Amino acid sequence: MTVKTTETGSRIGELLLSTGLISEQQLSEALDYQKQCDCKLGSALVALGAIEERILAAFLAMQRGIKAIHLAERTVSPEVLALVPPATARRLGAIPLEREGDFLKVAMVDPSDSEIVRTLEGETGLKVRGFIAPQPSIHAALKRFYPDGGQGGVIHPPDLRRIRRQIAEVRRVLEAIERELSVL
Repeated sequence: MTVKTTETGSRIGELLLSTGLISEQQLSEALDYQKQCDCKLGSALVALGAIEERILAAFLAMQRGIKAIHLAERTVSPEVLALVPPATARRLGAIPLEREGDFLKVAMVDPSDSEIVRTLEGETGLKVRGFIAPQPSIHAALKRFYPDGGQGGVIHPPDLRRIRRQIAEVRRVLEAIERELSVL
């Protein structure tokens, strides 16, 4: 079994497994799902119901030494949202939270991603302080805070599951039609 590594080199799947937060079977299913949806392992685990978002965020925060933030109950002023244009927020998966002087607090999946931090600092002219938020929370916040386009055309795990179910149903119908036609 192959487990993706995080920026810090620790194997998130193995760490969650060793702490008993997930089972071998859940990890295996999440790794398969991750390949299908092209998402992070944590997002796959959340999408499959193997772990709750808050627990994942707290675990990642503890592992990386970065604070986690829960976006569902968070409000952000229009002035702060205006600092990061919707297209940039969607492209980077970053939610501006609060401005404190020359600093901008930003929620993102991986605050240690120096490329995202540099881009945000370059575009806003502010120093970025990153906070961890799970990918599904980021996507939900993008829809809520930037409603005019929300996801930017990207399909995310819950949508992929629905689409896969629809494709499977269409295949079943087509197979039934083919069987009927072959009888004629």
